[in-house]
Amino acid sequence: MEPAQRPTPADVIYAACKEWGSSTEELLGPGRRAELVDARQEIAVTLYQQGVALKVIAYLLRRNHSTVRSLLARAKRQGT
Repeated sequence: MEPAQRPTPADVIYAACKEWGSSTEELLGPGRRAELVDARQEIAVTLYQQGVALKVIAYLLRRNHSTVRSLLARAKRQGT
């Protein structure tokens, strides 16, 4: 039996888009609507828990690494 593979960053982004009802273009664009921020936060937390570096997460989300750090801090405050 093969061990379960962890999802790729693209899989994580696709799943969040589907869950939050947004397109990849919206998610990776400049929009700051609450649902987009929440989706980005979910992606950042998931990827960070997988061991992906902040700079890589920032690159994938087309954000600054300090924005990703803020998303992770926000998630910690919310207990997610």
